[in-house]
Amino acid sequence: MIQISVCDRVESFLKLFKNPMHVIQKRNRKWIDYDRACHILSKGEVPDKQLQAEAEAYVSLNAHLLDELPIFLSLTSNYFDIVLDEFVGIQAFYWRQRQFAWRPLLQSAFDMKWTSIDSEHTAQISQVQRKLSVLLNDDEEEYDDEGPVMSWVDFLHEAKTKSSKDDIPYIPSIHDTQKGLFDEPVFRCTVLTDYETKEKLKVQKGDVIQVWLITSDKDDEQWWYGSMDSHQYGWFPSSICKKL
Repeated sequence: MIQISVCDRVESFLKLFKNPMHVIQKRNRKWIDYDRACHILSKGEVPDKQLQAEAEAYVSLNAHLLDELPIFLSLTSNYFDIVLDEFVGIQAFYWRQRQFAWRPLLQSAFDMKWTSIDSEHTAQISQVQRKLSVLLNDDEEEYDDEGPVMSWVDFLHEAKTKSSKDDIPYIPSIHDTQKGLFDEPVFRCTVLTDYETKEKLKVQKGDVIQVWLITSDKDDEQWWYGSMDSHQYGWFPSSICKKL
């Protein structure tokens, strides 16, 4: 549509200037002969027939341009206005089509006033907050029912089972004088720098730790599970402690 209604017409519009430009250039070439003829006549002499003919041609071309060039420029101006109106019409048609295509989407998403949008948003947020409050309360109740979290080493060192029906064998604590599982640590080490584990263990430089387990992570770094007493256990990197 743009090519036919605008581009082709603009190209035709520009071609209209070729003929007037050709006439203007021809008149300019005759200007020298016309000037020479006027100079000869000013001295009271008569120019030859060829020079006189060239001078008359200049006068004719100049009169022709003075008569027709304003009309031509006026018509080309009107022609360009028509092309411009056509281009504006195409733009208007394009945006009308876009408006027609987008209107259902806009109405489906925003078919309400901003005040109602704000109130609806506030109501939805209130519902979410109430649901979160219920969930958080439930989590707290479940956590309270579970009691304190016990590390698996603490569990292994429980002195007695909670009930006889569980039939869990007795496992001595680390301070128990009887021999059994975890009677003695694997080794002991001296802390080189202050460190606090994610569990209960918190040590300072110079403390002696009993190491009960050794493992390695994906980077082949050794991690030791140790304790300061029967109630403080935790994992710590081997780099902070020196074996005794």
